[in-house]
Amino acid sequence: MNRPPPPPQFIPRKGTYFFGGSGMEGSYIDGMISALVEVGMTHAFKADRQRWSHDLLSADMLIDATWGVLAHRLGRSGGVDIGDRGAFGTDGAQLNLIGYSYGSLVAAEVATTLGSKVDHLVLIASPISQKKLERLFNNPWIGKVHLIDLGNLGDKIHDGMGVTDLLALGGPLNSIEFVLSLIRQDGHFWYTAAGPTGQERRRALARQLYEMGLR
Repeated sequence: MNRPPPPPQFIPRKGTYFFGGSGMEGSYIDGMISALVEVGMTHAFKADRQRWSHDLLSADMLIDATWGVLAHRLGRSGGVDIGDRGAFGTDGAQLNLIGYSYGSLVAAEVATTLGSKVDHLVLIASPISQKKLERLFNNPWIGKVHLIDLGNLGDKIHDGMGVTDLLALGGPLNSIEFVLSLIRQDGHFWYTAAGPTGQERRRALARQLYEMGLR
């Protein structure tokens, strides 16, 4: 499939950007950026939560985890400026978007609307629908789509899940099961763990991404 021509005065975007989970904040995000830089992705940055989180005034991250997830699954950003090219620089070998949980839905929408070639789109523990996933794989602007599922760690959120299954979970952080998983830092929250243990998990993920071809 031929990619459509770029717009006039087109400037390719570069760098590796990590979109965190609901609320898009927490020390694990800085830890992930550090791990990416360590393995050789020197132009790695965290996504700006002021642009892409609906939950700026909430401490419990429930807006992104519930309404935000459903809105992005339907392709409705709810006022979030998905096509904001000013959020991305021009330095680096590639343009890579890495999204975790809620952030994977934002990264997916950015990849389809930015108008710049995305070398790698990585969706981690993503509640993305099968329909949207198929569109990503068929999008000529996206080089490779990588799916990282945490089901082997006990996560019940997974790519391709239907809205009925998603609603049955009660929404991340909105059920006892997810709260316990958050406290234990396992399952869906494996890469958000604090301290040396969590950082070693993030380093292992960064090495995995490097082996996938991200630079």
